[in-house]
Amino acid sequence: LGLVRILSDAGACMNLALLDLQGCGLGSEGVAGASRALRRSTPPFLAHLELANNGMGHRGVAALAGALPALRALTHLGVARNALTNRGALALAKGLPFLAALTSLDVSRNELDGQGLGAVCEKLLQGAVARTMWSTEDSPEADGGVCLNVAGNRIGNEECAALLAKHLSLGVLDGLGLAQTLIGKGGGLEALAAGAAAGAGLRSLELSHDVCRGEEGGKRLAECLEASPRLEALRVTSVSLGGGAAAALCAALSHCPGLTQLTLKDTRVGASALAPALRLLPSLTQLTLGGNRLGSSRDGDAGFAHVARALRDTAPPLVSLDVWGEDF
Repeated sequence: LGLVRILSDAGACMNLALLDLQGCGLGSEGVAGASRALRRSTPPFLAHLELANNGMGHRGVAALAGALPALRALTHLGVARNALTNRGALALAKGLPFLAALTSLDVSRNELDGQGLGAVCEKLLQGAVARTMWSTEDSPEADGGVCLNVAGNRIGNEECAALLAKHLSLGVLDGLGLAQTLIGKGGGLEALAAGAAAGAGLRSLELSHDVCRGEEGGKRLAECLEASPRLEALRVTSVSLGGGAAAALCAALSHCPGLTQLTLKDTRVGASALAPALRLLPSLTQLTLGGNRLGSSRDGDAGFAHVARALRDTAPPLVSLDVWGEDF
């Protein structure tokens, strides 16, 4: 009740830019109440709304969708871990065309499959078309597409991959979170690479848990990178790449000179392949490694000293270095 009272007060919310309510146990009633309050107060500068892990249910997500037309400044909307089904995705999608400034949508770790994914993508496309037709100098508008995080959903067949590839090619999406999905099976990464090449490419990509396993998967991932010269963030975790695939991945990083964030954990990438790639990333400020045994000398690798020398040669210097779990 107190939260609803605060959010209903237009004066109190006048300068509200970030609202993080994740893990607050609001339930469907709480989310619905908060959504109705935001719809009344219409905070003009609210850019970041996080509602993950609240058990919002269909009633909550329907109320949230009804509030989105009043939240046109949103750049990030997070509804992860809410047990949303396709029905919930269909309800949420109705409000997405109104979010002209949206750059990040997190629907990860819910219960969506191709139907729910299709509804979300179609409404994002509808919003992109509307922005093109009706935008003015004063309209809030996203610079590029939307980063869509669908990690941990039932996303994995060729139809899903084709759907994502289509919206990549149209510029509706420019970032994908695909951790713990099966998108890499059946030519999924090949389709994404083609979609990225047909459009402006990816700005961010996250994969994990054998989404692109083995030599073939690693090479398809390399193709995605080669088609994404604007890539700024790459996170690859717990993916079993073979030696040739790891080398292809590292070589492909040279196509992404604007990369600022790189995570390679438990990928079996070797120092002899990684070190030369790091020298070609002048914008890199955050590097996360772990579980790659870079400190060993297997396969002729020079060990972590080789990586350290490469990092010394890059500019600007790293701001964040995480090597948890590496052996020295």
